Amino acid sequence: MNELLSKLEFWMQPTDNLFLQFADKELGFNLGRKLLNDRRIFVDNGGDVLFVAHIDTVLPPRIKKRTKKRIHATGLDDRLGCLLAYNLGMELHADILLTDDEEKCRSTALHHVCKDYNWVVEFDRAGDDVVTYEKDSYAFQQVLREYWDIGFGSYSDIADLPTTACCFNLGIGYQHAHSKDSYVDLKVLATQVYKFREFYEKYNATKFVAEEKIEKLCTSAYSYTYDDACDVCGGTEQIEEAHGHMICYSCFNQMVDNFFFEGEDVEKFRMEGV
Repeated sequence: MNELLSKLEFWMQPTDNLFLQFADKELGFNLGRKLLNDRRIFVDNGGDVLFVAHIDTVLPPRIKKRTKKRIHATGLDDRLGCLLAYNLGMELHADILLTDDEEKCRSTALHHVCKDYNWVVEFDRAGDDVVTYEKDSYAFQQVLREYWDIGFGSYSDIADLPTTACCFNLGIGYQHAHSKDSYVDLKVLATQVYKFREFYEKYNATKFVAEEKIEKLCTSAYSYTYDDACDVCGGTEQIEEAHGHMICYSCFNQMVDNFFFEGEDVEKFRMEGV
C-alpha cells in the first residue's frame, strides 16, 4: 500500500507539471498553435506492444484518504492508469503513450504515428472487464475472454489512435469516475494486474490485426445503418442508437444504474419505451 501511494503521489501532480517532468519525451504541442493541442508523452522501449493512458482529468487530482481496501482520490480514474501504463511499460519493455484532452473527446492520440504493434492496451476503464470500441477481431475477442468479460464502452484514447492493431481498454478497479467520491478497490486492482501480466506473457509476441468494420451511409450524411440488435445482449426489442452503438432500453438502463451511485437522480437519464 505505501509503495503504491508513493508512486501515485507522483502522478497526482497538475497536468502541466507532469508534461514538464517528461519534457525530453514530449511530442507535439507547439506553443504557437494553442488551438491544436497535440502534446503527448511517448517512451520508445523498442516494444512490440503499446501501453496507453491519458494525463488530463475532470477534477483536480488529489488523494483524499486511504483504507485497507481502498484509496479515495479525485482524478484517480485517469492518473492510476498513467501509473500502471508507465510502470508496467518500463518493467515489461513495452512502448508507452500518455495523452492529453481525452476528457474533451479529442484525445491527442489522434496525432500519434504508431509503429506496427502486435496489439495495444489502455489502462482507463472502471471495474474489472475490458472494452475494445470495435478495434478488434474475432480471434482477439476469444483470447480476451480467456481472462475477462468484454463490456460496452463509448470512448477513450484508443478509439482515436491511428493503428490497425487490435486494442482493448482494461478495467483497473476504480469506481465513480470524474467524481469527488472516486476510489479504487485495491483487491480488484491487484487481480486485474495479475491477469494482465499473465495475458502479456502469453500473447505479447502474437500479432492481432483489427477487422475492418463496414458502415453504410443512410440518407443523412451523418447517420449510419447497423444491425437491428443490441450490441450488449444481442436482443432485438426496443433498440436505439447511442454513441455509435445499438443498445436496448434494458441494457442502457442497467448501465445507468451501474454508473450512478446512491443519492443521484438517475431517472432523467433512462430510456423509456412507448
